[in-house]
Amino acid sequence: PPTLPPTSSVKGVSLKRKGAKSLALERKVMVMKMKNKSKGPSSVPPEERIFINVTREGTKDPCFYHFSVTWTVGRCVDHVADYLKMKNNNDKAGYDVLVMCYDSHVLPMSEKLSKLTESGDTVLLRYQPET
Repeated sequence: PPTLPPTSSVKGVSLKRKGAKSLALERKVMVMKMKNKSKGPSSVPPEERIFINVTREGTKDPCFYHFSVTWTVGRCVDHVADYLKMKNNNDKAGYDVLVMCYDSHVLPMSEKLSKLTESGDTVLLRYQPET
């Protein structure tokens, strides 16, 4: 079982860790709280939403977002960049690329976010030099 810190707090959502046995229940509770605070397009039906905690590099202020389970990572990056008014030059050569990272790995832009993460996960949005 994964080792967890004794407590976890994300922007008003606090969970106490009592052991790996309660991890699934705690994730469900966190997702329920995320549903009430998430930002995202209202056009995505509730049954098709994935709830993700997005943190920008250099900030400690995470935000809860919901995306469609059918969206690619690239589309999610574009949506968050627009919402946060971040520069997004992913379609232009010679600029730093805005990427989404999960568990210290850059997520491939063409993959569906729902295949790489699950509701309640935290991702990092950051710039990296174009490769």
